[in-house]
Amino acid sequence: MKKRVGFAIAVALLIATAAQATTLNVCVRKNGTVYTVPNPRRTQCRTIETPVTLNVPGPEGPKGDKGDQGEPGPEGNQGVPGVAGPVGAEGPIGSAGPAGPQGQAGITGAQGPQGADGPVGPSGAAVFTVYGATDCPDGAALLYIGSVLEEDLQPNNGDGKFVMDGQCWQNIPPPAPVPGTTMYFRPVANCAVCRL
Repeated sequence: MKKRVGFAIAVALLIATAAQATTLNVCVRKNGTVYTVPNPRRTQCRTIETPVTLNVPGPEGPKGDKGDQGEPGPEGNQGVPGVAGPVGAEGPIGSAGPAGPQGQAGITGAQGPQGADGPVGPSGAAVFTVYGATDCPDGAALLYIGSVLEEDLQPNNGDGKFVMDGQCWQNIPPPAPVPGTTMYFRPVANCAVCRL
């Protein structure tokens, strides 16, 4: 092992000293001693030495072109989640949204109690009849002027008895007979229907 190490060191030194040559001729003994040939003392190896021709590395060449980009490596593992940041400031209130659809009608509530009786209202206008006149007393309004009639309930018996019905007729029936009846009418006085 020591001989091999010494030989390697000697070869490295020889190559360094002969950097201008392309080959180098050396003689190697069994004990690892190395001599270059030719040299001032001899031109070839002895019989106990082994001749070796070494290639001397040339000068460093120009830098080569940049190689192609390699394939992307595998995706790395997911990192640990970071610490949660502080809570942000509250944002402004948004504008009101559109009105929603109308809801369903609720259940009809129970009928409430009957309210108290209201106050008595004013009396209604009174309507009355003035017999034997064509106008109303002061403060009363005239509704119409009519006639008081007598009627013969039995015109066929010839007794000539007429009876007043107590009404103030606005329209006087025909003298007689009334269509569809055997009654006869006759006016006996004027009358006025008034209202307070």
